[in-house]
Parts: sequence; C-alpha cells; structure tokens
Amino acid sequence: MNEIIQHADAYKNDEMIKLSLDDGNKYTVQRAILCGLSDYLKKALTGGFMETGKKELKLPGCTTSDVEFLIYWVSHSKFPDFVKELSEMPGCMRPKPATDNDLRKQYDAFVQAAKDLQIKLVRLWIAADMWLMPRLQNEAMRALLRVLDSDDLNVKLSPETARVAWEETAEGSRMRAMMMWEARVATNGGRLGTFYSAAELDAFAAIPGLFEDYAAGAPDMDACDILVRPFWEFLVPEPTIDYWW
Repeated sequence: MNEIIQHADAYKNDEMIKLSLDDGNKYTVQRAILCGLSDYLKKALTGGFMETGKKELKLPGCTTSDVEFLIYWVSHSKFPDFVKELSEMPGCMRPKPATDNDLRKQYDAFVQAAKDLQIKLVRLWIAADMWLMPRLQNEAMRALLRVLDSDDLNVKLSPETARVAWEETAEGSRMRAMMMWEARVATNGGRLGTFYSAAELDAFAAIPGLFEDYAAGAPDMDACDILVRPFWEFLVPEPTIDYWW
C-alpha cells in the first residue's frame, strides 16, 4: 500500500520535462511518468543527463522514432496493428511489376515502408535495452516478428535492418539470434516468395560478422527447428510478480 501512495504522491506537485534528442527534436513529458518507466530514466532525471538549471533531459543516441514509439506505448499499452497498416497499402503482396510505372511505385512504396518499420523496431529494441525497459523491448520484438512472419505481407528481413543489428547490438544478442532464424527460414523456402536475390545476399555479405554468425549457428538448426523454433527464445527476461493464488 505504501508503494501505491508514494507513486501517487509523485503526481501531486509534478512538473514537465523536455526530452532532448540528438536530432534536435524535443518532447515534453511529465516527470512522474518518466520516473515510473524505468530506473534508468529515474536516475537520469537526477544525474548528469539533466541540463543545469533547465527541466530538460538529454537522451543521447535516441531518435525521434524511439520517443514516438515510447510515448504511444505508454499511452496505449500496446502498438498499432502494423500488419494491418501495411496490408492496406496498394502495393502489398503484389509481385514487382515489370512495366507499369504506377504499379511499380506502389509496390516499391510498400517494400520501403516495410523496411523502414523493421529498422525503427530494431532501433526501439536497442533504445529500450538502454533505458532498462524489458517489456518495451519485448513489445518491439513481438511487433517485428509479426511483420516478418505474416502471411498477409510476405515481407522478409532486409539487409538494411540486419546491418543495424550487427552494428548496434552486442554479439550473441537476442535480436541477432532472431534474424539468423528469419534468414534461415527465408533461404530454406519456409515461406513462399521470401528467397533473397543475389544483390540482397551481397548486401548481407557486406555486413561484418553476419555470415560468420550465420555459419556458426548452422549445426544448431535443422529443417524442423527452422519452422517451429519458439519465439519466446528471442524475448528478454521481464520482472515477474508473485501471486499468492
């Protein structure tokens, strides 16, 4: 009960804090909300990230997209249905047209939107890890898996997305492990139409360390594992609550 009272007391005389990002954008969020999200943000509000004499919190390494996703998730406790949004685009599930320029533009716009979303979710996963917010981290992972594994979209992991993971996450991270699994599903024909082109394989090969990790994981994944590997292996541990019943 005391914990509930202390949490509510933080809202009695609260103040607004500006979140300052590397790209110059700023967002105003209630201090008590930020403190309640994670120990990292709570300590940051009283530590070296605060601008002296200003109610401004610097978030180095974070993008506008990271904070947009964070604010939406805090407000709604979930993300929008990204699969539905992408599936409603005119170019969804359409083979790349050879001649019709309008149809090709629609298709290319769909492919680019899917790539952009993948990258944003990976970067959110990285930011949530830095913020010590495992639940947000896992929400980002689940959203990414839904997009990659949706039969309504038939999209595949892009080389651009993989590059972000290999450049910005640690060796052996769950994000890298998930991408290895997705790549094996695609290259082994696990889903119709997901094979990579020669140009895409060249782009993957140009990512330092990726093919070494891919080869090292080969003995651990046979044909059955590729199709049935449980997604929870890619989730990070979350705080648990013990109930008496």
